[in-house]
Formats: sequence, C-alpha cells, structure tokens
Amino acid sequence: MPDLTDQTNAVELLKASKSDKEWNAACDAIKEANGGYPSWWYMVVIAQRLPQEVAAKWQGDGSLHVTKL
Repeated sequence: MPDLTDQTNAVELLKASKSDKEWNAACDAIKEANGGYPSWWYMVVIAQRLPQEVAAKWQGDGSLHVTKL
C-alpha cells in the first residue's frame, strides 16, 4: 500500500477505484493513515467532485448514474 499521508498517492488510490466498495475502502484507508480526513480532503476530493468523476467511470459511459434504493 502506498503512503496514504501523501496527497498524490491518496488521490491516485481513489481514482483507481472500480466500485463503491473499493472507493469506501480507499476512503477508510486514507482516513486511518491520516488520523481522520486530511486537511486537503474537502478542496481536492469534495469541491472538485472527485467522487462523481470516479463513479461515472463505473458505468462505462462517463456519466453519473443515480439509482433509487
């Protein structure tokens, strides 16, 4: 596992996620490595809509798909 206290490594791990399960595991690993979410989390992950960008790739067409639970 790469050094997840390094922003570049952490973001690359998130971008490599192939499912919501992998995304959640990556988030948990990053949070654990940093003793909570790192200070850059909001600006780099949330504000730049990284979850939506990565999740769109899981459907194979570059679009975000929302399903009812």
